[in-house]
Amino acid sequence: MLNANMEIEKQKSSLRKIILALRRAQSFRDIEKKSGDIRRKLFTFVPFCQAETILFYLAMKDEVQTEKMIEESLQKGKRVVVPLIDWQRKEILPSEIKDLTKDIEIG
Repeated sequence: MLNANMEIEKQKSSLRKIILALRRAQSFRDIEKKSGDIRRKLFTFVPFCQAETILFYLAMKDEVQTEKMIEESLQKGKRVVVPLIDWQRKEILPSEIKDLTKDIEIG
């Protein structure tokens, strides 16, 4: 059983590396297009439209860009929360954003 678990972990690690390489190989133009497609679908998705609080992430350059989604959600009066990592405690905590330009810091 231990060997099977180790093999699964190796496969997961290998798959993560492949996916990360594919994600990093995308052009920023492709990322922007896909992000726009996702934003349009998200803002017509009924459960999202009905939600009062939304958990987003703050995107890295090679991820789906969430900044416009966050701004639009705030404009629509939604409560926006993002994960805040406390590296010392090794915890991920919810952190509310009310103004994208004032409430975040890089790093």
